[in-house]
Amino acid sequence: MKVFLKKGRERPVLNGHPWIFSGAIEKVEGDSEATAICDVCNRDGRWLARGLYSPRSQIRVRVLTWRDENIDRAFFTRRLSQAAALREKHLPFSCDAYRLVNGEGDFLPGLAVDRYGDFLVVQFFTAGIDSLKDSVADSLVALFPSRGIYERSEGGVREEEGLPPVVGKKPDSFSISAITVCSSPRWRKTRRFLTVSPTPGLLPPMPSEAGRSRLSPSSHRDQPWSWPNRISLSTIFP
Repeated sequence: MKVFLKKGRERPVLNGHPWIFSGAIEKVEGDSEATAICDVCNRDGRWLARGLYSPRSQIRVRVLTWRDENIDRAFFTRRLSQAAALREKHLPFSCDAYRLVNGEGDFLPGLAVDRYGDFLVVQFFTAGIDSLKDSVADSLVALFPSRGIYERSEGGVREEEGLPPVVGKKPDSFSISAITVCSSPRWRKTRRFLTVSPTPGLLPPMPSEAGRSRLSPSSHRDQPWSWPNRISLSTIFP
Protein backbone atom coordinates (compact mmCIF):
# COMPACT_ATOMS: atom_id res chain seq x y z
CA MET A 1 0.00 0.00 0.00
CA LYS A 2 1.13 3.55 -0.78
CA VAL A 3 -0.16 6.74 0.80
CA PHE A 4 0.43 9.99 -1.08
CA LEU A 5 0.37 13.27 0.84
CA LYS A 6 -1.04 16.56 -0.34
CA LYS A 7 1.37 19.18 -1.57
CA GLY A 8 3.23 20.75 1.34
CA ARG A 9 1.98 18.25 3.92
CA GLU A 10 5.19 16.22 4.00
CA ARG A 11 7.08 18.65 6.24
CA PRO A 12 5.90 17.18 9.60
CA VAL A 13 6.91 13.71 8.39
CA LEU A 14 10.33 14.94 7.30
CA ASN A 15 10.70 16.58 10.72
CA GLY A 16 10.05 13.28 12.47
CA HIS A 17 6.40 13.60 13.48
CA PRO A 18 4.94 10.06 13.73
CA TRP A 19 1.28 10.93 13.00
CA ILE A 20 -0.32 11.57 9.62
CA PHE A 21 -3.92 12.75 9.80
CA SER A 22 -6.54 11.93 7.21
CA GLY A 23 -6.69 15.54 6.00
CA ALA A 24 -3.04 15.39 4.88
CA ILE A 25 -3.64 12.49 2.50
CA GLU A 26 -4.32 13.08 -1.19
CA LYS A 27 -4.77 9.48 -2.34
CA VAL A 28 -4.14 5.86 -1.42
CA GLU A 29 -2.89 3.13 -3.74
CA GLY A 30 -4.26 -0.18 -2.52
CA ASP A 31 -7.25 -1.12 -0.41
CA SER A 32 -8.03 2.07 1.51
CA GLU A 33 -10.42 0.16 3.80
CA ALA A 34 -7.78 -2.32 5.00
CA THR A 35 -5.40 -2.09 7.94
CA ALA A 36 -1.92 -2.51 6.52
CA ILE A 37 1.74 -1.56 6.49
CA CYS A 38 2.09 1.34 4.08
CA ASP A 39 4.72 3.44 2.38
CA VAL A 40 4.30 7.19 2.74
CA CYS A 41 5.20 9.34 -0.27
CA ASN A 42 4.98 13.00 -1.12
CA ARG A 43 2.70 14.19 -3.92
CA ASP A 44 5.38 13.48 -6.53
CA GLY A 45 5.94 9.93 -5.33
CA ARG A 46 9.16 10.42 -3.36
CA TRP A 47 9.37 7.89 -0.54
CA LEU A 48 9.31 9.44 2.95
CA ALA A 49 8.56 6.81 5.57
CA ARG A 50 6.85 3.52 6.39
CA GLY A 51 4.05 3.09 8.86
CA LEU A 52 0.75 1.52 9.87
CA TYR A 53 -2.42 2.52 8.04
CA SER A 54 -5.65 2.51 10.06
CA PRO A 55 -8.71 3.30 7.88
CA ARG A 56 -11.07 4.12 10.76
CA SER A 57 -8.76 6.47 12.64
CA GLN A 58 -8.38 10.21 12.08
CA ILE A 59 -4.68 9.49 12.61
CA ARG A 60 -4.64 7.57 9.37
CA VAL A 61 -0.95 6.59 9.45
CA ARG A 62 1.35 6.08 12.42
CA VAL A 63 4.95 6.12 11.22
CA LEU A 64 7.19 3.27 12.35
CA THR A 65 10.38 4.11 10.50
CA TRP A 66 11.97 6.71 8.26
CA ARG A 67 14.24 4.02 6.79
CA ASP A 68 13.49 1.62 3.97
CA GLU A 69 13.37 -1.50 6.14
CA ASN A 70 11.03 -4.46 6.50
CA ILE A 71 8.43 -4.40 9.27
CA ASP A 72 8.81 -7.91 10.61
CA ARG A 73 9.90 -9.81 13.71
CA ALA A 74 13.50 -8.65 13.29
CA PHE A 75 12.30 -5.03 13.21
CA PHE A 76 10.37 -5.40 16.46
CA THR A 77 13.28 -7.23 18.07
CA ARG A 78 15.53 -4.26 17.30
CA ARG A 79 13.07 -1.69 18.60
CA LEU A 80 12.29 -3.63 21.77
CA SER A 81 16.01 -4.15 22.41
CA GLN A 82 16.58 -0.40 22.09
CA ALA A 83 13.74 0.31 24.52
CA ALA A 84 15.16 -2.18 27.03
CA ALA A 85 18.68 -0.73 26.71
CA LEU A 86 17.37 2.76 27.48
CA ARG A 87 15.74 1.53 30.71
CA GLU A 88 18.82 -0.45 31.71
CA LYS A 89 20.91 2.70 31.30
CA HIS A 90 18.81 4.82 33.65
CA LEU A 91 17.08 2.42 36.05
CA PRO A 92 18.75 0.71 39.02
CA PHE A 93 19.43 -2.99 38.59
CA SER A 94 16.99 -3.85 41.39
CA CYS A 95 14.06 -2.14 39.63
CA ASP A 96 11.67 -4.74 38.23
CA ALA A 97 8.47 -2.73 37.73
CA TYR A 98 8.48 -0.15 34.96
CA ARG A 99 7.13 0.73 31.53
CA LEU A 100 9.27 -1.12 29.01
CA VAL A 101 7.63 0.33 25.89
CA ASN A 102 5.76 3.63 25.76
CA GLY A 103 4.29 3.91 22.26
CA GLU A 104 5.63 6.73 20.11
CA GLY A 105 8.27 7.51 22.73
CA ASP A 106 9.97 4.24 21.78
CA PHE A 107 9.08 4.49 18.07
CA LEU A 108 6.43 1.79 18.44
CA PRO A 109 3.15 3.70 18.08
CA GLY A 110 0.09 2.03 19.55
CA LEU A 111 2.07 -0.34 21.79
CA ALA A 112 2.56 -0.26 25.55
CA VAL A 113 4.46 -2.88 27.54
CA ASP A 114 4.82 -2.87 31.32
CA ARG A 115 7.03 -5.13 33.38
CA TYR A 116 5.84 -6.39 36.75
CA GLY A 117 8.46 -8.71 38.16
CA ASP A 118 8.37 -11.91 36.13
CA PHE A 119 5.37 -10.86 34.02
CA LEU A 120 4.93 -8.57 31.04
CA VAL A 121 1.66 -6.76 30.39
CA VAL A 122 0.98 -5.63 26.83
CA GLN A 123 -1.60 -3.34 25.30
CA PHE A 124 -2.25 -2.95 21.58
CA PHE A 125 -4.08 0.35 21.23
CA THR A 126 -4.54 0.60 17.47
CA ALA A 127 -5.63 -1.56 14.55
CA GLY A 128 -2.24 -1.21 12.91
CA ILE A 129 -0.14 -2.58 15.76
CA ASP A 130 -2.87 -5.09 16.65
CA SER A 131 -2.49 -6.65 13.20
CA LEU A 132 1.18 -7.34 14.03
CA LYS A 133 0.75 -8.63 17.56
CA ASP A 134 2.12 -12.08 16.71
CA SER A 135 5.46 -10.56 15.62
CA VAL A 136 5.53 -8.37 18.71
CA ALA A 137 4.76 -11.31 21.00
CA ASP A 138 7.42 -13.50 19.38
CA SER A 139 10.01 -10.78 19.90
CA LEU A 140 8.99 -10.26 23.53
CA VAL A 141 9.25 -13.98 24.24
CA ALA A 142 12.70 -14.17 22.65
CA LEU A 143 14.09 -11.08 24.39
CA PHE A 144 12.50 -11.20 27.84
CA PRO A 145 12.13 -14.66 29.38
CA SER A 146 9.21 -14.39 31.81
CA ARG A 147 6.56 -16.42 33.56
CA GLY A 148 3.92 -15.01 31.27
CA ILE A 149 2.70 -12.23 28.98
CA TYR A 150 -0.69 -10.81 29.87
CA GLU A 151 -2.67 -8.85 27.31
CA ARG A 152 -5.02 -6.07 28.28
CA SER A 153 -6.01 -4.30 25.09
CA GLU A 154 -9.00 -2.05 25.61
CA GLY A 155 -10.03 1.58 25.63
CA GLY A 156 -11.46 4.35 23.51
CA VAL A 157 -8.86 4.25 20.76
CA ARG A 158 -9.57 0.59 20.03
CA GLU A 159 -13.31 1.28 19.98
CA GLU A 160 -12.86 4.10 17.48
CA GLU A 161 -10.91 1.78 15.22
CA GLY A 162 -13.51 -0.99 15.44
CA LEU A 163 -11.51 -3.33 17.67
CA PRO A 164 -13.12 -5.28 20.52
CA PRO A 165 -11.42 -5.35 23.92
CA VAL A 166 -9.06 -8.25 24.52
CA VAL A 167 -8.27 -9.14 28.13
CA GLY A 168 -6.29 -12.24 29.02
CA LYS A 169 -6.26 -14.41 32.12
CA LYS A 170 -4.55 -12.72 35.05
CA PRO A 171 -1.98 -14.48 37.23
CA ASP A 172 -3.14 -15.11 40.79
CA SER A 173 -0.18 -13.15 42.12
CA PHE A 174 3.12 -11.67 41.08
CA SER A 175 6.14 -10.30 42.93
CA ILE A 176 7.80 -6.92 42.54
CA SER A 177 11.06 -6.45 44.42
CA ALA A 178 10.04 -8.95 47.12
CA ILE A 179 6.52 -7.46 47.43
CA THR A 180 3.77 -9.88 46.45
CA VAL A 181 0.73 -8.29 44.81
CA CYS A 182 -2.54 -10.21 44.80
CA SER A 183 -4.64 -9.92 41.66
CA SER A 184 -7.58 -12.00 42.84
CA PRO A 185 -11.01 -10.66 41.73
CA ARG A 186 -11.96 -10.03 45.35
CA TRP A 187 -9.35 -7.26 45.46
CA ARG A 188 -10.61 -5.44 42.38
CA LYS A 189 -11.85 -2.44 44.37
CA THR A 190 -8.40 -1.81 45.79
CA ARG A 191 -5.58 0.17 44.21
CA ARG A 192 -1.96 -0.84 43.76
CA PHE A 193 0.75 1.75 44.04
CA LEU A 194 4.29 1.76 42.71
CA THR A 195 6.80 4.16 44.20
CA VAL A 196 8.23 6.46 41.54
CA SER A 197 11.87 7.28 42.19
CA PRO A 198 13.33 9.68 39.58
CA THR A 199 16.87 8.73 38.58
CA PRO A 200 19.28 11.30 40.09
CA GLY A 201 20.60 13.68 37.46
CA LEU A 202 18.07 12.65 34.80
CA LEU A 203 15.52 15.36 35.55
CA PRO A 204 16.04 18.98 36.63
CA PRO A 205 14.71 20.08 40.04
CA MET A 206 10.98 20.67 40.34
CA PRO A 207 10.11 24.37 40.60
CA SER A 208 8.61 25.69 43.78
CA GLU A 209 4.91 26.54 44.02
CA ALA A 210 5.79 30.19 43.45
CA GLY A 211 7.93 29.27 40.50
CA ARG A 212 5.15 27.21 38.95
CA SER A 213 2.75 30.13 39.05
CA ARG A 214 5.21 32.21 37.04
CA LEU A 215 5.60 29.60 34.30
CA SER A 216 3.76 30.51 31.13
CA PRO A 217 2.99 28.00 28.37
CA SER A 218 5.71 29.49 26.18
CA SER A 219 8.31 29.14 28.95
CA HIS A 220 8.06 25.38 29.15
CA ARG A 221 6.89 24.45 25.65
CA ASP A 222 10.41 23.54 24.53
CA GLN A 223 11.46 21.87 27.79
CA PRO A 224 10.45 18.20 27.57
CA TRP A 225 11.43 17.51 31.19
CA SER A 226 9.74 20.56 32.70
CA TRP A 227 7.20 20.00 35.46
CA PRO A 228 4.02 19.95 33.30
CA ASN A 229 5.39 16.90 31.47
CA ARG A 230 6.08 14.85 34.59
CA ILE A 231 2.56 13.56 35.02
CA SER A 232 2.80 9.77 34.95
CA LEU A 233 0.62 7.63 32.74
CA SER A 234 -1.26 4.86 34.50
CA THR A 235 0.04 1.35 34.09
CA ILE A 236 -2.02 -1.31 32.37
CA PHE A 237 -2.43 -4.06 34.93
CA PRO A 238 -6.05 -3.97 36.17
